[in-house]
Amino acid sequence: ALNERKRFITSLEKHLCSNWRPCKVIPYGSTVTLLSTSSSDVDLMVEVDLQGGDDEDLVFRQLADCLREGLLETVSFIPSAFVPVLRFIEKESGFHGDICLNNAVVVNNTKLIHRYCEHDPRVRPLALFLKEWAARRMINTTRTYTLSAFGWTLLVIFFLQSRKVLPVFPVEKSPTAVTAGTSQPQPQPQ
Repeated sequence: ALNERKRFITSLEKHLCSNWRPCKVIPYGSTVTLLSTSSSDVDLMVEVDLQGGDDEDLVFRQLADCLREGLLETVSFIPSAFVPVLRFIEKESGFHGDICLNNAVVVNNTKLIHRYCEHDPRVRPLALFLKEWAARRMINTTRTYTLSAFGWTLLVIFFLQSRKVLPVFPVEKSPTAVTAGTSQPQPQPQ
């Protein structure tokens, strides 16, 4: 399944670059941290140079139109999400997921979770167990005002840190970050 996801991401980037704008498609979330299950979605961040006058909603709608013309069966724009996203389903494999624009924060969060999983072999199975436990109880989505899978993973890490199993790693500072509700990069305080 991991190779299928990589193939999908590569073909998506090629499609966007040739039919929309030059960009880079960067996976984040459980696909990268290897905390995905068979039902996990594919989270993607499209890194694109936005022109100064670009309206964010218009850019999302152009992106959605381009995606509908190619690989994706269903594409819907969710502007009211904490960070605006496109939800999608791929035609060939049935992959489903979210696409955000220029959000360095999600990529940095993924790197941090991955680092904890690599640091101690107990993190991944404990996080997977808790994600499955929460999913079976339907308490794993912010849409129903419960913790997301990411939130449950953070609880695992916090628990292991409080037991002195894991260290507290410093957070990588990115040159830009995305403020909630906008995909426009904002300068990071130094």
